[in-house]
Amino acid sequence: ERSKGLIYVLVAAAIVGSNPFDYFRVLRKELVVYDPALLSRPFLILLNKCDVVEASLHVEAFHGAFPEYKDRIYVISAERGDGSDAFKDALQKALA
Repeated sequence: ERSKGLIYVLVAAAIVGSNPFDYFRVLRKELVVYDPALLSRPFLILLNKCDVVEASLHVEAFHGAFPEYKDRIYVISAERGDGSDAFKDALQKALA
């Protein structure tokens, strides 16, 4: 409640019967129930585990499901560090 913004961290790798855009929708609905004012805060979306081959399908589908958030979506592999610099830059700008 005291934060300046939110970061949604979602697993982009394939998990049987799930996908990151369903999780994102669930998280947004939970915020509405908890405190709708949180939805008005700036946010970034972090799709992690993108080093897994199947993740690319989920990333593409996520972009297709939420084109209005294209400038807020960051794709990374925390294990390899891929994409982390772009995310850190965006986070610094968001908190400035």
